[in-house]
Amino acid sequence: MENTTSKTGKLRVFETKNQYFEVRQTEKGVFLYDEDNEMDQGGWAKICCFTSAGTSNKERIQAFLERTEVIETDKSFREWVFDNNLDKASIFDRKEKARVENIKRQAQIETELKKEIQNDYNNLIEGNEVVETNRENLKTVMKYLNTLNWGVWQLPKMSIGYSAHQYDCDGKTATTVELDEPLDGQTKFKIGGKRGHLNGYRNI
Repeated sequence: MENTTSKTGKLRVFETKNQYFEVRQTEKGVFLYDEDNEMDQGGWAKICCFTSAGTSNKERIQAFLERTEVIETDKSFREWVFDNNLDKASIFDRKEKARVENIKRQAQIETELKKEIQNDYNNLIEGNEVVETNRENLKTVMKYLNTLNWGVWQLPKMSIGYSAHQYDCDGKTATTVELDEPLDGQTKFKIGGKRGHLNGYRNI
């Protein structure tokens, strides 16, 4: 397992994009001590156990190290944080800026994905009064429907008759299709939603 101090005995500070951690190893495993907590005499009380069911400590630590820059210092972690002007306000500002940028990136990704789904759907129905019902075509249709509110749906004709519905699964939209005849032995398909919802339908 990765040691948390260098051979020279200097403290190793783990720097990610927005956060800084001192990593300590105990008999119970490896823990991350996050600086973004109480910046007072209470010290670094927020502790995250770097373990997960089905994943070893070694694997989790390795995945973490691949995304970090290691800084060695003779100072304590607390001293290093303050010397680099990483007070609670500046840390919050960094994280807030990162959060806003992440929201913008996600919105851009979603916009591009919707355009791709729209193009795939347009290519599918262009020149086809009836769309052949196979798994790939059904998936294309369902992905497109899932980007729209059901109230504006204009369902395309398919070679197998069907009904389609839309559901709100704890804030995540799901679209279902029930075919009049089986496709690969199945008649009920879904796309989107969350695990534990619409269990009578098969993901497509």
